Amino acid sequence: MHEFGIKYFDTVAVANALAVFRSGFLFCGAEFGNHQLYQLENLGDEGDEAEYLAVEERDDDDDDDEMNQDEEQEAEFQPRSLSSLTLVGELDSLCPFVGGMINNLAQEDTPQMYGLCGRGGGSSLKVIRHGLEVTEMAVSELPGNAKAVWTIKKRIEDEYDSYIVVSFLDATLVLLIGEEVEEVLDSGFISDTPTLGVQLLADNGMLQVTPHALRHIKADGRVNEWQPPPGREIIATTSNSRQVVIALNRGDVILFELDGDLGILSEWGEKLNIGCDVVCLAIPEIQEGRTRALVMAIGCNDQTARLVSIDPNKDLDILGTLALSDMPDSLCLSHVGHTVNELYMFVGLRNGIMQRTALDPATYEMTDTRTRFLGTKPVKLFPMMASQGRQCVLALSTRPWISYKHSGQHRLDPLSYDMLEFAAGFRSEQISEGVVAISENSLRIITVDRLDAQINTVSMPLSYTPRGFVLHSKYKKFVVIESEHGIIGNTEDFAQHYSALPPSQFGYVRNGDGCWASCIRVLDPFTGNSDHILELEDNEAAFSVALVKFYHSNSEIDDHVLVVGTGVDVTLKPRTCKSAYLRVYTFSQTEDGQLVLELLHKTQTAHVPQCLVEFQGQLLAAVGNSLIMYDLGRKQLLRKAHLGGLPTLLTRIVVAPTRHRYAYSKTSDSVKPVFSNRLVVSDVSESVHYVVYSPSAHQFFVVCDDVVPRYITALTFLDRDTVAVSDKFGTFAVLRLPDDLRKQLDRAPAANTDSSTHMALHQILINIMNKKATFQNPRRRLAAAVPSNIGGFGAVGAIQSASSSYALSFEAPYKFELIAQSSIGGSDIITHMVSLPSWPYAFKKLSDYDLSATTDFAAMSGGVDQHHDYNAIDYDYVDAKHLQHSSASASGSSQYPNGTAVAPHSTSSSTAPKAPVLIYFTLLGQIGAMIPLTNKHTDVEFFQTLEMHLRSSTSSHLFSKLGNSHITYKSRVSPVKNIIDGSLCELYSNLPLKIHRSASIFYDEHADENPYADDSSYCLKTEIASSLDRSVGDVIKKLEDIRALHIF
Repeated sequence: MHEFGIKYFDTVAVANALAVFRSGFLFCGAEFGNHQLYQLENLGDEGDEAEYLAVEERDDDDDDDEMNQDEEQEAEFQPRSLSSLTLVGELDSLCPFVGGMINNLAQEDTPQMYGLCGRGGGSSLKVIRHGLEVTEMAVSELPGNAKAVWTIKKRIEDEYDSYIVVSFLDATLVLLIGEEVEEVLDSGFISDTPTLGVQLLADNGMLQVTPHALRHIKADGRVNEWQPPPGREIIATTSNSRQVVIALNRGDVILFELDGDLGILSEWGEKLNIGCDVVCLAIPEIQEGRTRALVMAIGCNDQTARLVSIDPNKDLDILGTLALSDMPDSLCLSHVGHTVNELYMFVGLRNGIMQRTALDPATYEMTDTRTRFLGTKPVKLFPMMASQGRQCVLALSTRPWISYKHSGQHRLDPLSYDMLEFAAGFRSEQISEGVVAISENSLRIITVDRLDAQINTVSMPLSYTPRGFVLHSKYKKFVVIESEHGIIGNTEDFAQHYSALPPSQFGYVRNGDGCWASCIRVLDPFTGNSDHILELEDNEAAFSVALVKFYHSNSEIDDHVLVVGTGVDVTLKPRTCKSAYLRVYTFSQTEDGQLVLELLHKTQTAHVPQCLVEFQGQLLAAVGNSLIMYDLGRKQLLRKAHLGGLPTLLTRIVVAPTRHRYAYSKTSDSVKPVFSNRLVVSDVSESVHYVVYSPSAHQFFVVCDDVVPRYITALTFLDRDTVAVSDKFGTFAVLRLPDDLRKQLDRAPAANTDSSTHMALHQILINIMNKKATFQNPRRRLAAAVPSNIGGFGAVGAIQSASSSYALSFEAPYKFELIAQSSIGGSDIITHMVSLPSWPYAFKKLSDYDLSATTDFAAMSGGVDQHHDYNAIDYDYVDAKHLQHSSASASGSSQYPNGTAVAPHSTSSSTAPKAPVLIYFTLLGQIGAMIPLTNKHTDVEFFQTLEMHLRSSTSSHLFSKLGNSHITYKSRVSPVKNIIDGSLCELYSNLPLKIHRSASIFYDEHADENPYADDSSYCLKTEIASSLDRSVGDVIKKLEDIRALHIF
């Protein structure tokens, strides 16, 4: 080939990979943001775009070279909207994840995660929920509050449902499914009584069970009716295509079976009397090749569930009894998944707990019972058909859940939808596998889109790359700051251009370095609309934001104000700016309820403020390598305290939690907020520093720092003395204050007791002087700037410098102790971390709880206070839709379960949650959790042993994504310490049943020592379980329980 032509085709997002399918589709694996799937409409031959030829260079003579150079020309084109491609689908991606927050603004059972994602015109604020994504197909109002709903076909061979039967308190409504759903009166169902059950029988007859009759409506319209004895009524029923079971009051259970020859439902001669009232019944579907089911389940009001044989060759024998913690509300017998040999009994209790028990296929013995808390309302269970003909069970409580099998593992995940009261399967020409459900007085038809994506997102578009956001809890609205470098913003001159070529697809017009476009946005997370967008002018860009309530200010403003750190003409290399400001905004609400910003004043700073937080009822700003505390003034912010001389550039500030949020003041006879006097600041390249503030002296003291120069990307407190950090090399670490320093700091409570705090700091300063400080250390220069009119270092004889801002340069007197560390893997970086008392309580602040009992990760992991023994287990969650096209993390795979359920906890504020968890987010869109292990014998040793076996050479080749050495993978930068890979442990469930004995590492190859020497294969699962002194089922149950207790 000597030449080829190039021609403008269409414009898509910047992609890491492109794939063209023979079916005429183009997949674009975006570098950042969502991935797109396009359909090729044409090959671009129809347009009038110019074509440019590229010719192979030839070295014949200089004249030819000159001629080729003359013919060279630049290829120019004008971007336009899509003409050759049509967007047909998108895969959500959280990459890049810039910042996050966890809260429960929607007042749901579990909190929502809010993330700033994307860059440029493709940026967005995403609402991330744990749950399967649901599409609402139709909603219809009913004449009253319905009690139950069913769907039924006209004939067994029909593919789609024909009727929807809705039962009310005293009536029944039958709806015909067609192009429109409409009521029918000639269906054969009686409408003046409630219905307990509906079933299509094998003879194409329809069954209606009411409290006073069992009605068999035959295909030709004839009706056979069975009525209970006088004074008795039907209180529960269950059925399949050939068998019907009803329960009468006072404990009688009667079985009917369809007689194929006579075409009637024949009553069994034998009745079963339980001896107590029956609450619910269940019978499984008839397996292919059989004529009847052989077992049924009965739930009784004596808090038991009984399994009864209905084999005609045997009596109605009770095969087993399951004791329950509360009265059952519903039962379900289902072959979950594709395997018909696996039968499970699901029991929904009135206290919101669901139990799943496996039944032996031959003896129906009850084994392996699992318990999950689903909500505060009674659990109702319904068998369903999922995609690809897989059976599943829908459980309804305060939110809907679905139990199913995926990749050979049981999963129990919530649906991201409203609370439902009753449900049934639904199939039509438009909906292959759906659900028709009742919610109060409405009838709803929904579909579950995907069973392999347990996390769903809702996106709200932004204009530029997000830099940070805060939540105004009073108005429940976000304030987002956005800044973009090297572009021309959406100004009036370019408004027409951007309207024709949306930046979300085409990006912005590029400009030179040092040019910025920035805005401040007030965003309503419920509607996705922006109440107010404030564009910054004169090349000013926003870099930090905080919501502050100034408690000590004499200003008339008693509400929160917004403080934004900005810079003008900022250059990134070298890091300079023409000027920098702290802008203070107040909030006001318009008549239509929109929240708008009003500029109060702005204060100039020496450098761009990189981080802002509320501290001691004032504003604390990280300006360059200094900490500056401001109070609110009438015309500008007033400087109150200053700490200078920190190493390079401060990037993050985190305030330590307090034991109590409020304290009673005897002097003023009122309740006042308790302010923390401790904080941790991170340097861009010199790890973290523990800082203590003395309110009486208005001084900051750096009392502890790290020995490793980490490039910090995220940090959070686990308790007042322990901090979790991550760096840009993907290392996660837990650091803790040394015992000596902790004891001294504990003398000063985190309250407004200045004298005791100052005494503790005074003693620390004495220790500083007793330690030989290392002066002029170029790598670490820590200082405490002391105003000339304030004591401090001078009070204890410290050397003061009068010629510079450094009062003293030295290393901190104490060093953090490394408690745990590990690499998160996949060349990923943690960008945000949140420490929570418990996942269900994530929307509450940490200070709402007694942190000494709930979030002290170190104390809950085997006695860190005494033995410095910290252990944690690391779970990775990945948005499965994003992961399918990203192999960034070997420990996060779509085959891993994203959880089962949330264990029950007391919601009383006086009861401390007992399942703390650390949630983290990564740059590539991964969501993970760190769980503290509470028992060294039952938890730490178990998971360490399991991890050791799965790391072995026997198992490592089964997990190709982990490479040959898992310990090397998790110790890519620093040796792993006291952190167990939970995602690796969960791969135990995916181990094959048999492996060749040559892979054995547990025994030698000699026949007299290896019991498997005479066998070509053996069960690796069983071998690992034996080394743990457990069965295979117990190991899997332990893995599921530890996840369900702490996380989703």
